[in-house]
Amino acid sequence: TAAPQPAAGPPASSRYYTKEGKLLTGGQPTPSPEDDATRPGLERMSLDEEWATLARSHLLESTEPPPPPPSPTPTRAERSQLLLSDDTQRAYRIKRRLGQGTQGIVYEVEVLGRQDFPAFLRPVERAVIKRAKEAAAVNAERLIYSQIDYRVVKLLDHGLDSKERPYLVLERLRATPHERYRGPEGRGRIPVDPASAVELFVNLLDRVKGLHFRRKLPLVLCDIKPANVMLRMPSAEPLDDEAYLTRLAEGRYEPVFVDLGCAQHREVLREAQGRLRGLIGSPMFLPPESIPRPGAEGELIPGIYGPQTDVYALTLTFYEWISGVRAYQHLEHEWKNDEDPLLALFELKHRGADPVDAATLTGRVGSNAQPVLEILRAGLHPDPRQRATTNKLFELASKAFQLQVWKRDKRPYAFDDAQNHLTWRQGLFPRLSLERNGYKRATVVEA
Repeated sequence: TAAPQPAAGPPASSRYYTKEGKLLTGGQPTPSPEDDATRPGLERMSLDEEWATLARSHLLESTEPPPPPPSPTPTRAERSQLLLSDDTQRAYRIKRRLGQGTQGIVYEVEVLGRQDFPAFLRPVERAVIKRAKEAAAVNAERLIYSQIDYRVVKLLDHGLDSKERPYLVLERLRATPHERYRGPEGRGRIPVDPASAVELFVNLLDRVKGLHFRRKLPLVLCDIKPANVMLRMPSAEPLDDEAYLTRLAEGRYEPVFVDLGCAQHREVLREAQGRLRGLIGSPMFLPPESIPRPGAEGELIPGIYGPQTDVYALTLTFYEWISGVRAYQHLEHEWKNDEDPLLALFELKHRGADPVDAATLTGRVGSNAQPVLEILRAGLHPDPRQRATTNKLFELASKAFQLQVWKRDKRPYAFDDAQNHLTWRQGLFPRLSLERNGYKRATVVEA
């Protein structure tokens, strides 16, 4: 039986090549290693009572120039917009921009009108609206979020604006410490305190395992990175810095995955032997096997995606949280100043270079560095066959970090329940101190 063929990429005229003439990826100009290479849309989707099947990834192309840097202040036209829900029961008033990228803009909005959203205890006064340039990308995320699952951001509503562009209304989440804080004057990242970094990692590892193997719409996320993790911290009042750190120290929050436009159906990936039309996700966080390789005759050999892609990306995310430095930062002289830094990064990955700077990590966590390094080695092995699976990595982490389960109340789950908390707590590192911690000297850049 012939092996399944990857779906056709964009026409040859839209592909791009390295300076040596090798085909690098299909579609779109060379991205920055820190940014998404591209976003997949979906050719078609079907969702029935028993199963949901996503069509194979279809790379979207855009000839539009990149957007200007984001401004937290919406324009006058944006402030005057009042988006009416399709059922005319609610309206959404834009309050401020939360972010802007090549795929669209995210706003915080005030919710007006009927607000009795399922699985919420109280009216939702603030939410997030996501608009994307490509309707297919929005529709892809809408179908994923329509499966109610506490592991991912909650979809509240969706509709079309006055220009017939689709939008999503999502629950308002909080940034992780990695995204919330910067060094003096907002410059440079600071490490996440070790206890919080470990608890974020192990709880997300447990959740990604559940997403891989859930009955309906089992997903491989394909784009796990620090920016795509946020915290569910239910509160009827705005959270100031002290309240935020108190929640963090007490474990009264839940880490959830956001921005799932790259997610793929696990069974579709399996049938295609993990091969997609081109590069998706953020190159920095992709494992070596997911990076396309030039063949002997210059042809593109697609990368392979699967559950092990998420294991690698989540482990690398954990490394950036706990160390406070970027992956491969100790090897920047080998790739960042290259004429083609993305290609140089790919070559680092293909040769199995270690993204972890053990000396920097040891300086951050001291005598407890060894168990952390063991987890990183298990989750970042360049060979997917020797890389730990989600089950094995969780088993190793349970022993290394002295995990204990924090049992939930038996009452029905509510997304805005103030008692929502972590499932797993670690015992290796001391808890975050509210009186003495590095966050007190940091600059808040995203609330």
